[in-house]
Amino acid sequence: MEMFDERIAKNLVDIALDSGVNFFDTGPNYSGANAETRLGKMLAGRASNVFIGTKCGTHYVNGRHIKDYSTPALTRSLQESLKKLRVDHVDMLQLHDMPRKLDDEIIRFLLDAKQKGDTRLLGVSTNIPGAEVALASGVFDFVMIEYNVIKRNPEQDLIDRCARAGMGVMVKSPLAQTMYSNEIFKIRKLADIWYFLRALKNHRGKFLEGRKYNFLADVEGASCHDLALQYVLANPHVSCAIIGTTRPAHLASNFAASLKQIPEDIKKRIEQVR
Repeated sequence: MEMFDERIAKNLVDIALDSGVNFFDTGPNYSGANAETRLGKMLAGRASNVFIGTKCGTHYVNGRHIKDYSTPALTRSLQESLKKLRVDHVDMLQLHDMPRKLDDEIIRFLLDAKQKGDTRLLGVSTNIPGAEVALASGVFDFVMIEYNVIKRNPEQDLIDRCARAGMGVMVKSPLAQTMYSNEIFKIRKLADIWYFLRALKNHRGKFLEGRKYNFLADVEGASCHDLALQYVLANPHVSCAIIGTTRPAHLASNFAASLKQIPEDIKKRIEQVR
């Protein structure tokens, strides 16, 4: 959750629950270290009906995001997360990025947290090299990686190998920051200028690659965003797609799109792009 009006945030959570969304992904450093507290308050009395995942390894200290994978820091982070979320355990605890070295101390912390019942499952939110480490370790139940119409290879191969190893896959950035859409060129307000400039600065490669997928905007009866999401969910080994939004209309649209299948001809056309 971004740091915006709490009434809007609560409305989004209520809409998600009413729509059938049953997984909430958060982290101790999100939204200025307020996301877990907000979510805990909004899910109070309803947490048993949803799947909650949080993270450890990134800490919000004096306005900065600090990495610390030491046992004391990880332990403190997990216990604070449980308190903020108002639960006695989370369904999934993820390392927030793969540390430079996945050493015995980190592995021992993770396995102990699972054995004690503080978490049901272990995961890591990471990139492809980090996911390779996770796969080889045999420690993790899930990986969370970026996978979308723009970033497909070697992601698809990794997803297949995770499935063969019995690991689940969650997808972050399933909409590829909408870099495949021409809407990024439509400047309606100052925030649109900021988003466009940020895209050029932080996602230049993805922005340029996204121009190859302009044909998605011409598909009759579906938006390019619907098709992009449906493409990700069409992979049988993807457990869920993580989407962040601040607008109820976007949430409703994404949920509706997730219930439909991408047309096979569009899927093939996406996969023909090189």
